[in-house]
Amino acid sequence: MATHVDRPVEAAARAFVEDVFSKPHWRGREHEAVSHFAFGFLQRECKPGTVLADAAQIVIGGCVPGVAELNPKGRVNKDLVLWPQARMSCWDADWKVSHVPMAVLEWKVFRATTRPPRMSVYDLHWLEQFSRGRRDFVGYAVSLDLASRGWRLRAARVHDGRADQEWLTL
Repeated sequence: MATHVDRPVEAAARAFVEDVFSKPHWRGREHEAVSHFAFGFLQRECKPGTVLADAAQIVIGGCVPGVAELNPKGRVNKDLVLWPQARMSCWDADWKVSHVPMAVLEWKVFRATTRPPRMSVYDLHWLEQFSRGRRDFVGYAVSLDLASRGWRLRAARVHDGRADQEWLTL
């Protein structure tokens, strides 16, 4: 299942970048970028019979199980969470953290007045740790450079503990 989510994420990212960098340029920080991506572009990729069949699989700022060494509470919120089924969350009937998402997208947004863009070392590490042994999960560390210092959007893809930092560059 993990590889099937690549297609809608990549398609949405391409359309998002085209829109954000059109004239006049879109303006926003991390929360606005995540919202614009999810509602403006990823939601359009929801199609019955596909891995992303329903917009109710998309959660902004959703809680997911944590990584023991990084999240002592056993849970943590992530920028954008994609669940295998509509209306899912990490919580079971007893309010225990038990369900695992099919994907997590962690975002960083860089503007001309901020530091030069880079991949988040913490996000990559968290995604690598979380994805180990979870073959149906994929993570993405997304960096958006609104100043276009060489590229506009880069996304690393993390699966089964390994990161492909060159997965997508737009």
